[in-house]
Amino acid sequence: MKKSLLLVMTLVIFQMVFGQKKVTVNWDASLSMQDREISRELNYLDNYFKKHPEVEIHLVSFSNDIILEEKFTVTGSNWEALRNELLKTVYDGATSYSKLFNQDSDEYLIFTDGVEILDKLEPPVSKPITIVSTVSVANPKFQRIAESSNGSYVLLNSSSDTTSAYSIDSGIMTGSIGVLVSGVITDEKGPLANVNVFNRDRNEGTTSSSDGSYRIKADIGDQLVFTFIGKKTINIIMPEGDFLNINMVTVTEALEGVVV
Repeated sequence: MKKSLLLVMTLVIFQMVFGQKKVTVNWDASLSMQDREISRELNYLDNYFKKHPEVEIHLVSFSNDIILEEKFTVTGSNWEALRNELLKTVYDGATSYSKLFNQDSDEYLIFTDGVEILDKLEPPVSKPITIVSTVSVANPKFQRIAESSNGSYVLLNSSSDTTSAYSIDSGIMTGSIGVLVSGVITDEKGPLANVNVFNRDRNEGTTSSSDGSYRIKADIGDQLVFTFIGKKTINIIMPEGDFLNINMVTVTEALEGVVV
C-alpha cells in the first residue's frame, strides 16, 4: 500500500515539474474537407491518446483564417471533449496555412487534404510535425515537410485499415520498424516520375521523383502497390532485400495480343 502511494506521489510530482506533453492539433475546416473520412482520423487520434494518455491539446480549426482556438486536457486517454468539438466542425472557405504554428508545442498534428489555395504550407518550427490525410494518393511535398521535421506523413485513405494492429510511436503510425526500401521506376521511355507507391500493410505512401527514384518503408511480406495514370497497376509482395526496381507497362501495351 505504501509503495503504491509512493509511486502515485512520484508520478504527480514528475508531472508537476516537467508538465504534460503539449500538442497542437491543426484541423482543416475548409470546404474541400467537408467529405473527409473523419472516422479514420478519429480512430487515429484514439490510438494516439492511448499511446499518450496525458496531453495538453491546443486545437486550431482553420480554413482561409483561424476559425477556432481552444485548449483541452487529455487525462487517462479521455479525449471526449476534443472529439465532440471536432464533430461539430462546419466546413467553409478556402485553405490558408499562413497563420498556423503560432503555439509553443512539443508536437504538431495537421489534419488536412493538402490543397494549397491561398498560400503554401511552410512551417517555421523545428518541432516534429505529423501530417494526417485521407486523400487517395500521397502528397510528396507534405511528406518531405513531415519527415524533415522528424515527424511523419500518415495516409489514411479508403484502402487503409486503421483498425488493424498498428501502434503509434512518437505520433507515427507504423507496424514494425521496417526497412527503407528504394529503387527506380521506369517505363519504355526511361525513368518515370510521380508514380504513386503505397504500402497497404503500413498505410504509408510516397511518389517517385523526377529521376524515377523512390523510398518507402516496408517489411518482408508487405504489399506494395504502384499506380500511374495510363499504366498497368503493379502489386508486389515485398521480397527480401532493400532495393526494388519497377518497370511499368502502358495499358495499350498490356492489351496487345488480346483477341476480342
